[in-house]
Amino acid sequence: MTALGLRKNNAIGTIPKEISLLSSTLTTLSFTHNALHGTIPTIITHLSKLRYLFLNKNHLTGTIPATLS
Repeated sequence: MTALGLRKNNAIGTIPKEISLLSSTLTTLSFTHNALHGTIPTIITHLSKLRYLFLNKNHLTGTIPATLS
């Protein structure tokens, strides 16, 4: 799997730390248009092939982890 799109799924809560267990071939991850809150977990950087991360239209707070920018 290279892309996972979970946009407009009415997802509520935080981005789970288990997200880092997704496929090592994942290049695109989209959580747009949900009701996610909290911070972006730094463990997401374990997705070594990730090139595109879409998190807009949520209620996230904090800063973008330096390893993602």
